[in-house]
Amino acid sequence: MQKCIEPEIVSLQSLKAESIYYDMNKVFEYHALKRQVNKILARLTPREERILRLRYFLNIPVKEIAELFGLSSCRIYAIEQMAFRKLKHLIFVRQMKDFIKVNITDDGIKVEFIL
Repeated sequence: MQKCIEPEIVSLQSLKAESIYYDMNKVFEYHALKRQVNKILARLTPREERILRLRYFLNIPVKEIAELFGLSSCRIYAIEQMAFRKLKHLIFVRQMKDFIKVNITDDGIKVEFIL
């Protein structure tokens, strides 16, 4: 004989509480991500940062950004690429810092790789 499982009774209030908790977690995650992005973009020049924000956060076309800065579209693309190379390098260096030991002495700089 099969045992009958009673359905769990869920109150509307508990659903609202779970929904609010879930929404608040999303808000905290969003703000944490926003802080990280701002911190990373702060490592760029002000012009590089503005161009990336206009292009990728506000979705402004390259042609309009070029007009705003008084530059050609090609130059805006070049500045974007330079900024992305910087960001890629910063991310690489951050990942590698645990594996590289740098000693600065009077004789010069000594770099050791820790494996």
